[in-house]
Amino acid sequence: PELHSIALSYIATIWSFFRLGQGCNSGGNKTSRLFAIVPALALGRDDADSIAQNKCGFVKCSDFSWADPEAAFARIAPALSVSDKRLRRPLFEGLVLTGSTEPLGKFAVSAVAAYAETLPETGATVEDGAQPEWGVDGIVAELIRLLLTDRRTSKLINPALGVADQLVEQGALLAAAPVSWIPLYRATQRVAFKLRAPHRLELCLKLYSSLALMSEELAGLAVGSLLAHMAHPVLRIRQTAADHLFAVVCIHGAIDADSDSDDIGRILAETEWVQDSASVKDARARLTALVRRHLPQSQD
Repeated sequence: PELHSIALSYIATIWSFFRLGQGCNSGGNKTSRLFAIVPALALGRDDADSIAQNKCGFVKCSDFSWADPEAAFARIAPALSVSDKRLRRPLFEGLVLTGSTEPLGKFAVSAVAAYAETLPETGATVEDGAQPEWGVDGIVAELIRLLLTDRRTSKLINPALGVADQLVEQGALLAAAPVSWIPLYRATQRVAFKLRAPHRLELCLKLYSSLALMSEELAGLAVGSLLAHMAHPVLRIRQTAADHLFAVVCIHGAIDADSDSDDIGRILAETEWVQDSASVKDARARLTALVRRHLPQSQD
C-alpha cells in the first residue's frame, strides 16, 4: 500500500500537468498554470509549453480513463520524452514503483516496454542530423541510477531490480548500446554485494539470469555471479542460484558447455542445495570445476 501511494502520487502530479495543459480548468494561461502547480520542480518553460501544447504523448481529457489502467499507462509513458530530467525522473520513478506492484505493475511495465520500442536506436539521428536527447540508453541509465542509490532503506532499489528484469526479458532494452549493459550488470552486482537482504539478492539473481541472454560477455559474467552464490550462507539463496544457473546453462545454453552440459545439469538438478552437508559441498566443488572450464578466461 505504501509503494502504491508513492507511485500514484507521482502519477497524480503528471495527471495535474495533463489536466492543466489541456485547459480543463478555466481561465489563465496554460503554461502559467503549469508553473504554478509544482514550483518545486522549477519546470523549464519549454517543457511546460510542450505539455501545454500536447507534445508529450498526452491526449484530451475526454479520451482518458483511469478505469482502464492498461490504456492509462500507455498514454502516460510517452511523457518520459520530456527533456527536463526534473520532470522525467519523478515520472520514471513512479512508473518503476508501480511496476513492482500488483495489479497495476504489468500495465506500467508493458507501457514502458512499448514506449521503449518507439525510441530511436543508439547512434540514430533526428531530422536535423543531431543525436536524440532521449532514447533506450536513457531508460538503462535511469535504472542504473536507481540501483546505485546509497540509501540502504531506499524503496526504489527492489522495484528497479524487478522492472529492469522484466524489461530485459521482454526485449525492450535490446536497442540500447551494448556498452550500457555492462554498467547495468555492475550496478546489480554492487546491490548484491552491499545490500544483502535475501529478497533483494533473489531479485539480483533473477536479473543476472536475464542479462546472461543479452551477450556472450554478459553470459560469462552472470554465470560467474550465480556460481559464486552457490556458496551463500543462506540456503534458499543457494537453491535460487542453482535454479537460475540451470536455466541459463542447461535450458538457454548461454554458455557452450559442450560434453559437460549433461553433468552440469545432473548436479544442479539432483543436489539438495537447501542442505548443508559434505555431499552438497562436494557437488558444489565438482559443479564449479565443470562450469569454469567454459567461462572466458577473464571470468575464470
